[in-house]
Amino acid sequence: MNDIAPGQVWICPPLGAAPPLLCVVGRIDHITKPTPAASARAAGWPTIAHLPIEAEAFRASTLTLTEHQTQPGPAFAEGYATWWAKAEQGRAGAFAVPLSDAYLGVANSARR
Repeated sequence: MNDIAPGQVWICPPLGAAPPLLCVVGRIDHITKPTPAASARAAGWPTIAHLPIEAEAFRASTLTLTEHQTQPGPAFAEGYATWWAKAEQGRAGAFAVPLSDAYLGVANSARR
């Protein structure tokens, strides 16, 4: 897997119950830390604007780097700021599981 960098766009095929994912790398932070495809949105899967995941878990995910570069959507900044404030207080961290598993956990909570 190539080096992970902000602005990269990665895709993840559907895995288990998770829909296909489109992941835009918004930031990379060093701490002690995708939005679904159109068919997933049509099936009711939510867009998650910020999903912190550990680098090793990201690398262990079934992802393919695309040639595209972009910036995260407008909701990213708010989600990131909320998470970062909690992370600095030791009240938040990052997922240590593959992207599809992290997405499912958050998405299933949001769908309830």
